Amino acid sequence: MKILLMFADMVRGDISSLKNLNYEDTKLETILKSLGGRYYTNAYTPSPDTARAWGNVISGCYGVKNGSIQPGYYPRDFYLLQNDLFTFLSLKGYVIYALITPREHERGFFPSSVEDKIKIYFEPNDILEDFNQDSSENKILFYYSEDYHKTIMDEATIESERKARELIGNNLEDIINKINIDEFDKFLLFSDHGCRLDIDDTRLTYSANDNKTNVVLYLKDNKEQKELYIDNKLVSLLDIFPTVASWFDEKIQDVDGISLNEERENRKIYIEDGFANYQGFLVEKDVLERAYFCAVKHQNAIESYSLRDLLSLTKESEVFTHTVYAKKFLLDLMVLEKEERIREDKMDITLMNSYDKNITIYSKNGTKLSYLHGERLSLESKNNHLDYRDIFRRVSNINRVKITKAIRLLLSDA
Repeated sequence: MKILLMFADMVRGDISSLKNLNYEDTKLETILKSLGGRYYTNAYTPSPDTARAWGNVISGCYGVKNGSIQPGYYPRDFYLLQNDLFTFLSLKGYVIYALITPREHERGFFPSSVEDKIKIYFEPNDILEDFNQDSSENKILFYYSEDYHKTIMDEATIESERKARELIGNNLEDIINKINIDEFDKFLLFSDHGCRLDIDDTRLTYSANDNKTNVVLYLKDNKEQKELYIDNKLVSLLDIFPTVASWFDEKIQDVDGISLNEERENRKIYIEDGFANYQGFLVEKDVLERAYFCAVKHQNAIESYSLRDLLSLTKESEVFTHTVYAKKFLLDLMVLEKEERIREDKMDITLMNSYDKNITIYSKNGTKLSYLHGERLSLESKNNHLDYRDIFRRVSNINRVKITKAIRLLLSDA
């Protein structure tokens, strides 16, 4: 069996003509229609960035299980599981050809346990030529393209997006021209996340909206499929590994995805984002309050929760078991609110607001100066000869025990 997996980085699913009739076909849609198969309009990523989404693809699991928990957490250094898509194929005796970029290779695109079993290429012509010359019956061509991503990064407009989608069509056309597409028994094409364009609300860097979370997902696993069927059932990147395993009549245990050929009633996809920048650094607390969200995607609806919305969920909510940070952030938020209540309910506010009035200031010559809460000492006395360095303070008429207790409450983590 020969397999083609194509990964088109950042291609939006929501503005494909196969989902949205307001848009015309590009070369990508035209080729898919000519090939036949099945296109999934309701496909979603649990993780709207490349590293985490790629972890979802190769594991069939959410990041909380597979270790790709932040942007930039690529499998080589962060993957936690024993099994993955490429280890599975390697153990089946497959010769694995993979086209990726030097940058993705440096980041650690493949798990370290299987990387040395993959023939890695950086040039499309080289990999297609070598794949053609390989007479192996069982081989896989993995083709990664960032042409769309690079084009959008240069200019994030709908006009640029149409050109970028054409480029992905060109990639696919190149494969078809150099390798007989009918040679492949299985063909699966997917993207990992979407992006913001000038047609979107540009204030929302992170959101559960379709522009960021609806992905491209296409499957042809039967050469007899001559027409393109549009499938609206809810599916996910989590389903790719289980789908590949099903081609060998196997079912992967302990994964969150299901084969695209299976059905699951009342399915839910859990999405989380807005806690780290694209480099993988966690955002500051004030940004987190504005940007963080987790969402539950249903067949025809979506529930989205901000950081403070998490307070409305019960501790048994599946949101906390399928996301990485929701539970941690909720606990942090509860601790913060508890601290605020302690300060409001237990501190002697009168004492804290008045104790400065009991401080008297003396100069070396005995002149008494008043010191009021929140004011700075004057550098000049009435006699214009008092230097700031000559001033020293003495606390008097203060209950030191009460002051100490109040300060401890301020600093307490309770």
